[in-house]
Amino acid sequence: SEERSSPLRAYLQMLTSRWSKKLPKALLEISIADSGVGIAAKMAQAQGIPNIYAEPIDEERRLLLEAFTITGTSRPKSTAGAGLGLYKILQATQELDGLFVVRSGRLCMHRNYIARGRYTFSVDLDPWGQNGLRPFIGTSISLVFPWW
Repeated sequence: SEERSSPLRAYLQMLTSRWSKKLPKALLEISIADSGVGIAAKMAQAQGIPNIYAEPIDEERRLLLEAFTITGTSRPKSTAGAGLGLYKILQATQELDGLFVVRSGRLCMHRNYIARGRYTFSVDLDPWGQNGLRPFIGTSISLVFPWW
């Protein structure tokens, strides 16, 4: 079932397996949400695509993943710091052995950095559940870290 295969459940299982002799005291969750058009929609608009939700889901996924690369931005490339924010969030989540979950548009994607290993950095995110969910206006990002 969806509940049994949730990214959080898998993350907790790996966390307890990895640190079975000294478990973290708690988990710290940081969630950020906004009511904008969504990450892929903003990226699409910058590339002249007026309605990402009329496009195939693979195009929305491509734009969402592009936003997390070091150069991924909807702002002009000449803007100082453009494209670094989301990329740095992923880097920090990896360094702290965290879980990253993003819900935006028709997608819900995640990355469990315990599963991937501290030295295997990637901006590729795994899908959570079915693709083509009802469009979610805005973006929600949740980060979960062990608290020692």
